[in-house]
Amino acid sequence: MGQFMSWQGVQPVWGLWFPPDWQQPERLLKAWTPGARLFTAWNGWLLVYPEPRLQPTQNLPALPVLAHHQGWSSDPRLQPPPGQLALRWHGQSWTGPRFPADLSQLWDWGQLRHSQAEKPTLIMPALTRTAPEQVRQILPAVPPPAPERERMLQRLAEPAQPRNPLLGLFDLLRSFFGSPENQRYIDNMLRLFEQKNWQEALRHAIPIQETSRQQLDAFMGQLKPRDNLNFTSPAETGSSIGTSLHGLDLLKAVYRKALHQLTEAGRIDEAAFVLGELLDGTAAAVELLEKHGKLEAAARLATLKGLPAPLQVRLWFQAGKPQTALILARRYGVQAEALQLMARKNPELADQFRAVWATDLADAGCISQALTVGWPVRERLEDFELWLRTALNTPGPASLEALLHGLQDPGICQRLQLPDKLEALFQDQDLLTQPRRRQLLERLAATRMESQHPQLQSWALDTARRVMRQANSPVPLGDQRILDFLIHLSGDPWLQADRPAPLKEAGPRWGLWSESNDQKGLTSIYDALWLGDGRLLLALGQAGLVVLSHKGVVAQRFAQAAYQLVDGERPLILNGAQISRFEGGAVRYWCQAGFDRCCDSHDGYHWIVWSGRQLYTIDLTSKEWRALHRLELDSPPREVSRNGPTAVVVGEERMQLLKVPHLERIREFTLPVGTRLCTAEGPQAIFQVGNLWKFSVHPLELEGEPDRFRERNGFCLVETASAGGMHLLVFPLANPSQQLSLKLPEAGRMQARIHGHILTVCDDQGRILVADLKTRAWLGRFYL
Repeated sequence: MGQFMSWQGVQPVWGLWFPPDWQQPERLLKAWTPGARLFTAWNGWLLVYPEPRLQPTQNLPALPVLAHHQGWSSDPRLQPPPGQLALRWHGQSWTGPRFPADLSQLWDWGQLRHSQAEKPTLIMPALTRTAPEQVRQILPAVPPPAPERERMLQRLAEPAQPRNPLLGLFDLLRSFFGSPENQRYIDNMLRLFEQKNWQEALRHAIPIQETSRQQLDAFMGQLKPRDNLNFTSPAETGSSIGTSLHGLDLLKAVYRKALHQLTEAGRIDEAAFVLGELLDGTAAAVELLEKHGKLEAAARLATLKGLPAPLQVRLWFQAGKPQTALILARRYGVQAEALQLMARKNPELADQFRAVWATDLADAGCISQALTVGWPVRERLEDFELWLRTALNTPGPASLEALLHGLQDPGICQRLQLPDKLEALFQDQDLLTQPRRRQLLERLAATRMESQHPQLQSWALDTARRVMRQANSPVPLGDQRILDFLIHLSGDPWLQADRPAPLKEAGPRWGLWSESNDQKGLTSIYDALWLGDGRLLLALGQAGLVVLSHKGVVAQRFAQAAYQLVDGERPLILNGAQISRFEGGAVRYWCQAGFDRCCDSHDGYHWIVWSGRQLYTIDLTSKEWRALHRLELDSPPREVSRNGPTAVVVGEERMQLLKVPHLERIREFTLPVGTRLCTAEGPQAIFQVGNLWKFSVHPLELEGEPDRFRERNGFCLVETASAGGMHLLVFPLANPSQQLSLKLPEAGRMQARIHGHILTVCDDQGRILVADLKTRAWLGRFYL
């Protein structure tokens, strides 16, 4: 492994250090565990476990790091100072801080490559815009241009004749590669391609980079051939061509001709190297390898180059490596996306993956999710009925999910005596448990199931009459859709005569009870935006970006990693330091940016971000990462929010109101001790009396210790985390008695936004909930 392993036997390992030569995706994924964090140390990666793990040191994919001599060390011969990290590699030693640079939010090679992003460049805005076409109207004495000038400009704008390929050769030899050694190198490389000496030609070939800045930065010193024909990760840099269009045209023609000849000769590996390494066409190289049956090579290339994670999972699974596929799927949370990708190309492969995924979920203790995933392929799963029995005996959402699925299968329904369990559940008359029964009816109605089981038909008849009796109740059991389903399931045609006038949709009851949403999806959702026309923009992490229609149907899907969204006329998509725009139904790359945090909305022209104590107004009309104004604060802000033309900057002891975009101070407040809510009108009084929270004189339906209070568009949003999940409380500041209390069981992360009077909530359990706060009605409840 490059050096003898110093630690021997089974040891309590605190982490692993990956030297520069060991930074392969397979190594990192093999060592990854939930809760681990990634750092940089001595030009390598340091993976730190949440707690020490007893492991045999000789079988690890990287150098083990143990607690040693009041610090951490990869070698027992080193003695790090207290709190320091000591590493040894190839006879050299290094000592430094344990956590030099945190990369815990890096999810792929693209983010690693862009982790060192620049801060915005401060520019002075132009005072006026010039109008060159009207200069002679302003200054009539300026003489008109000469005719020769117009002819010269036309010749410069368009070439008079097609490009001569020989000009490319001369251009390569003269322009960028001025030294005689580099000129001879290029001449030799082209000669090798003409001789079809593929091994040496590809070793000498120089990749073509499309970005001019990459062209100039990547070329350093004298050109030299590569050691082998291995693919390189995007994080690595090497020689690349940087010349004018003539030179690029020549090299592209040479490489494409070589690609055609290699493909015809059946030398697929070399052809893929030309595509993926020389022509910067990684996706095409993966497709070429897959087309010719080289599935494992295609999977390795996709992982190395950081292609979309669902594609990586599909390729590894198709290559017969289910464990690697599962590791990747767990790491990125893209099981559902990979399943959809497989279903489009190979339904049988998708069924196999679904069975493997369901088994993996069950082994992890996620029985309710395993039931949902494995239901379509339950015949392939020997333990499926055992999962059902286990879930039915488990109180909570898992029992509801098991009952819902089991009722749809006549055989399972009969063997597990599910009609008895259903009747026992609906014998309960307690209003506090009414939402659970209502949710079960909604889920059953969505299945449109039919049954000839007499006990189920009898239950449907009694429940339909109960729904009709409670039609005008403040806590209705069902709506018109549920009633139609029950009447149809009962098989009693005379029940139609007893039905009342159409029932209204039951919306959320504010101030009456806390609604709990137990239903879950399968895809973790990081952020959601209401687009104004009923559509939703969802950030799914490595699973990509999704546009959801007003009916909850996926209308568009983009292979663009997204973890955070910024609301505005053209929403911004954040993936690490990479920022893109969503406009015209497409995702367009904008820039690389470096900042600590940002406002969650912008006005289309200006966006506020901050880095340390520096507050910036970013120019969204610029093609580059530029700031129009900058303000240095006394301390880093806790939060900055926009309220029209005003920015509310909240610090530890003070809050400021700033005028946007100039960041001029309008007013400043000293925050009383314990202030939790800050608005454009100043600090607001929210306090706790015993276990009761109050806003002004109004009691709030809060549970536990709130994480934060936010004001958006005149509403207050309060989020609370507990062992059972997340809780959200929303109320208008003008009328705090009208409160919406929403519980999301098992959620570990949630994101709530208000666009106008539309509330959008998403969480890591695949829930997307949309409510109209003006009419107090749900617009949609979707599960991805």
